[in-house]
Amino acid sequence: MGQRNPLVTLAASRVGLLVVNSTQTGTPTGTRAPTRPAVRPRPVPSRRYALGFQYSEPRVLIHSLLGCFFYGAFVAKMLTLTRADAPRWLLPVAGGAVFTGLVGLWLTSSLWFFTTFGIIR
Repeated sequence: MGQRNPLVTLAASRVGLLVVNSTQTGTPTGTRAPTRPAVRPRPVPSRRYALGFQYSEPRVLIHSLLGCFFYGAFVAKMLTLTRADAPRWLLPVAGGAVFTGLVGLWLTSSLWFFTTFGIIR
C-alpha cells in the first residue's frame, strides 16, 4: 500500500476534507478524515487587557490619548508618503508627530512600570 504525504493528511484532517490516497496500483480510495470536536473560545481573563480607550486613572487617560494620537500621526505619515504633490515640510512634521507620540507612550508605560515594580526587584 502506498504512503500518504503527512502534510496533506494533516492539512486535510484540520479542515475535515476528504483524504484521497493512492495505492501502488494508482486506484484512489476515499476515506473521510477524522473530525475534531468543536473548540470553544477562551474567555478574556480580565478587562485590563482589553484594547481601546480607557480613562480609569489620569495616567491611563494620557496613555490612551497618546495612543490615539500616535495611530493618527502614523496613518497621516503613511498617507503622506504616497502623495507626490505634498509639501516638503509635511513629511518631517508627520515624522516628528509619530516620534513624539511614541516617546509619550513609552514614558507613560515606563512610569507605570517603575512606580509599580521599582528600578531594582
